[in-house]
Amino acid sequence: MHDGKAQLLSLKLTHRMKVSYYKISPDYVYPLSRIDLAILSGILSPSSLAVIMGIRFGCNTKTTQEGRIVQRGGRYEIRINFCLKNNRSRLLSAKKTYQRTIDYFGGKIDRETGLIVWSPESAKRYAFYLLFHEIAHAVYCEQFKGGKLEGHGSPTEESWCDEYAAGALKKLPEAWVGMSWEAIGRVTPVAFEVAWIKLNLVEFLQHMNA
Repeated sequence: MHDGKAQLLSLKLTHRMKVSYYKISPDYVYPLSRIDLAILSGILSPSSLAVIMGIRFGCNTKTTQEGRIVQRGGRYEIRINFCLKNNRSRLLSAKKTYQRTIDYFGGKIDRETGLIVWSPESAKRYAFYLLFHEIAHAVYCEQFKGGKLEGHGSPTEESWCDEYAAGALKKLPEAWVGMSWEAIGRVTPVAFEVAWIKLNLVEFLQHMNA
């Protein structure tokens, strides 16, 4: 398919998606706007967009689940629960993997208050990561699970979705997210965990040989 026709189809598919925002008080904001989401048509393939029926944005003030995917018939709805108040969001977990992800996407954890401080760029970067990761689950489900979304994702699926998200992040304009794309491949949780395991293994071997 010619690039122009592919882009036109992609735009039509984007317009078919219902994008909604849960109503929040004026002192809260969502990092991603409808204008930001328009870029999806230039980043994701038409086949990826075709299976997404909608994206719903909500706040993470009453949930610890920032990203979620549900299946409705043959399509999927993405739910992203991430909003800011005074450039801050709640610290949702004490898990090291979660906190390393926050650190590497630019969030500054304040453990005394239980809050995360974000710049506009880092919050947008993290919100796009959440969105791309959940879309990846839909794509993975279609490609490898017969189109049936069941149970929690396996470690293999989570790794695949992180790689998909990293690839999508690299297609965003660098000015939007304030991070060089050389670094993007190192900030996804699975990639970081692998690097962390390798580092600990080296330290362990050095200790054993001392």
